[in-house]
Amino acid sequence: MSGARTTHTAAPRRGAVDTLPRLRILAVVLPCLALLVLTALRHTLVVDRWPVHGHLVVDTVLVLATVVFALAMVAGIERRHGDSSRRARDLAAIDAVTTAARAPGTPDDVVVQCLRVVLDVTGAAHARLDTTAPLEPGGVRTTWRLGDEPDAPDTVVRVLPLTVDGAPVGTLTVTAEDAERPLTDDAHASIASTLALALHRARHLARLHHECHDAALAERDRIAREMHDSLAQALGAAHLRLHAIAARPDVTASPAAAHEIEDVAALCEEAYADVREAILGLRTTSDGRNRTLTQALDGYLRAYTRRTGIVATLHADTDAADALPPHHQNHVVRVVQEALTNVRKHAHADRVDVRITTPPGLVRVTVTDDGAGFDPARVAEGRFGLATMGERADLLDGHLTVDSAPGHGTRVTLDVPAARVPGALREHGPAVHARPVRASADRHPAPARPHTPIHV
Repeated sequence: MSGARTTHTAAPRRGAVDTLPRLRILAVVLPCLALLVLTALRHTLVVDRWPVHGHLVVDTVLVLATVVFALAMVAGIERRHGDSSRRARDLAAIDAVTTAARAPGTPDDVVVQCLRVVLDVTGAAHARLDTTAPLEPGGVRTTWRLGDEPDAPDTVVRVLPLTVDGAPVGTLTVTAEDAERPLTDDAHASIASTLALALHRARHLARLHHECHDAALAERDRIAREMHDSLAQALGAAHLRLHAIAARPDVTASPAAAHEIEDVAALCEEAYADVREAILGLRTTSDGRNRTLTQALDGYLRAYTRRTGIVATLHADTDAADALPPHHQNHVVRVVQEALTNVRKHAHADRVDVRITTPPGLVRVTVTDDGAGFDPARVAEGRFGLATMGERADLLDGHLTVDSAPGHGTRVTLDVPAARVPGALREHGPAVHARPVRASADRHPAPARPHTPIHV
């Protein structure tokens, strides 16, 4: 960059001495000294030397002294006002950067917001942040840029090292188009210190989030193993034994007893299927790294088809779906699993279609079956499966709609904001807000399907 000057700011220096007490002292002491001197001069000049013109000389000196004193006080007050204005501007800039650094969001969001505020408060045209290591585990990004880098002869480049407890965490480079610096060196150093702490905090929170996420996945696997080794095995054994008992001659001789045993065996078989589906759901996860959303759903749908005989297909915009954060992807997987569970239990469907599309600003997931459908107006208030899907939609700042009508199948639609981090999941974990299922008029009816939607 031709003509650019680079300034390195290492650490904040001590501020200027407060001049207000000094001005107060001078405002009292100087007039008193002037009066004493003039009193002595008046006696000496008028009485001893210039009896005629002595009064004129003393009065002239008094007027000049008053003017000089007034000008000096005005200059001091203006200097003090300038210092106060610069300090207020510095504090406002530091407060703005601190607020941006403490805002909830992903590490990438926090960095971008901080750079945007830095450009605003410093009046710079370009800002670049380089970190010594990625902010998120498994990440690769270490550089962020914002603004257009100028190429003017009087460009000023300020390089601010970012350190925490003496350890370097990155470098902030701010480029301005001229030599005017609206902030002091102390303010730039304080901003650099704030950004360093923000990077350290973001990296720490990202590491904790991934550790909690991995721990949750490990716990889900443990629960799935326990359910497989205990509950599933017991239900499977009970189902086989009941069928064996039903085939015994002494049981077949009593049709009522045989029928009762067959009913209990059917209940065991249904419970066994529910447990197997729960185990598969616990083990179907998306971590955004080793297994993406589309991979998780594809594997689940294949297993679902083998287990239920219902043909399940997936049509997905892979890039948009896999771009969702991992915890978003897991909630989407759970909503799809719950919808497919309802299809297996209630729809009597032959086919079910799962689609992931990307309307403007959204990631839309739809689960459509060709089953019996139902009347939303007759759905029990607070039905657990639908309420659970609604809770997960709330956690994603999304919207869930269930369209159905008797004899016309069911369509479940989940809309999730794209490229957005929902407030409930940003830093303090999810806050569950369950909303009851309610029937409403269909504002967006599906063609040739007289469905009445449930907005969850």
